[in-house]
Amino acid sequence: MNRTIVAAILSAMLLIIPNEGIDAQDLPARISTAALSAFPDFIQVRAKYLSTVITAHPSRALLFKTVYADSPAGKIKVAIENGGDSFYVLFLRERAGEYPYGSQGNVIIERDTKTGFVTRVVWYLSDDGKSWLSLTPKNERTLIDYVIAGALVRGGYSVSRLIYNFFTNPFSYTYEATKSGLDWSHILGQPDPGVNGFIANLSSGVPSGPAAQLLRAANDFSAVGNYLESAGRSGFEPEEITSLPFDKIAISAGVRSPVLATVKPYLASRGLSIDAVPGLLVRGIGGKSAFIALFESIDGGIPLQLAIIPYNLPSGGYGVAAVNAANGRPVDIMEIAGSMPGVYVRLFRLPLPVTP
Repeated sequence: MNRTIVAAILSAMLLIIPNEGIDAQDLPARISTAALSAFPDFIQVRAKYLSTVITAHPSRALLFKTVYADSPAGKIKVAIENGGDSFYVLFLRERAGEYPYGSQGNVIIERDTKTGFVTRVVWYLSDDGKSWLSLTPKNERTLIDYVIAGALVRGGYSVSRLIYNFFTNPFSYTYEATKSGLDWSHILGQPDPGVNGFIANLSSGVPSGPAAQLLRAANDFSAVGNYLESAGRSGFEPEEITSLPFDKIAISAGVRSPVLATVKPYLASRGLSIDAVPGLLVRGIGGKSAFIALFESIDGGIPLQLAIIPYNLPSGGYGVAAVNAANGRPVDIMEIAGSMPGVYVRLFRLPLPVTP
């Protein structure tokens, strides 16, 4: 189809974007209407610069000078970056005075330098840069890779919509187009007040009840039965996670073109590669799970032992609370996972208390 005709069609689509409210009755039980409505979207900015950076001939688009535009989601940087055979159209949200690639809501459109065709769109879903949709065109369909906390939750999901439909519509359109095939609860989920209260107790420095018993079990796994009893879960057994529900993880995140690689398998002698742990933890939110992570010793040092609770943030996104069993201090498990490549972890799943 002639590029001029395509541009005219896309411009028309952007002018008739519906501005309807989101009906809570149409959402699955664990999806938050507020989180979906509040997801940072800058559709009007994409519309304003459609003809100058998205549908313009590459020779023209590559001359575009960076601009900054105001939006309900904050200030947006619109820029072009040349990548040789491809170039990138960036819509980046300001975060603490900077414009990182991997902020929630950011849209990065990859175009072929010769033809100008859109070859990939990356839509970031979290501020940690580890969750995104990667959309690629295939004839009149779009193939989607759905990555959560660095783990490929679903790859090659085919949707019968042109790739142009996604970035010329608001985020709610993408949600509606994919909700039958993707579990959005990790990005748009309802927070659980009971779980958040349990986390506050666990992280307080003076935990009590089941929270205290969970921390003791992380420090001395032989005491795990005491936790289960205090949590009203005496009939349960701790489950060591030995199989992975995904086969690929991110080897780059928070970049303009993130890359996935095959995940290392579980080793009976060592456990799970730490690279796989964040994705496993976040997937545990729906099951109201607690985790104990026992790290292997590094250079003969004292091994790290953590009590961990994944949860939904008020914004709908995910959080992971982790406490060092040795001293009761909260730690950043995502940062630890990124700073300890090659380390293996024994990861055990436990149920949360009957009433967290």
